Amino acid sequence: MSAANHGIIVETAEGISIEASESARRLNALPSGSVFLSARGTVGLVTTNTIPCAINQSAYAFIPPEGKGPALRLAIESLVDRLRARAHGSTFSTITKQDLRESSIPDLNSAEVEDLCPVLNDLEELRIAKAKESRTLAATRDELLPLLMSGKITVADAEKRIAE
Repeated sequence: MSAANHGIIVETAEGISIEASESARRLNALPSGSVFLSARGTVGLVTTNTIPCAINQSAYAFIPPEGKGPALRLAIESLVDRLRARAHGSTFSTITKQDLRESSIPDLNSAEVEDLCPVLNDLEELRIAKAKESRTLAATRDELLPLLMSGKITVADAEKRIAE
């Protein structure tokens, strides 16, 4: 989660087979658009996944109602400061289930939220597209820069490759 670019998970560091995922409930892949809240370590980090993925016991997962993922993410983000203030633990801070139960999340079925959801969903699509584009640009930079620095290719060579 901490490697999520702008709070968006577009890929995971590790994979899991379907068989392994189905072997234990906690390993089940959560659907795209789920919202995650880190409970330990980077306490209060909120992310959204764009691919099905599983999480470990250091985070909470929330599966939003259809079309309400961005609204749920924003609602959870609005609680983070209060949750961090309540986090406790002797070795490291932890957000507990009790902390979540005692927090109030706005009604996602209210007329106000319903009216906002189309706009929020459009903005979320743009946010995800920009995060993916940023990832692609970073990967391109990481691939080309060493080649340019070592002299293995020139800028003209790189431009020619792009044109092809």
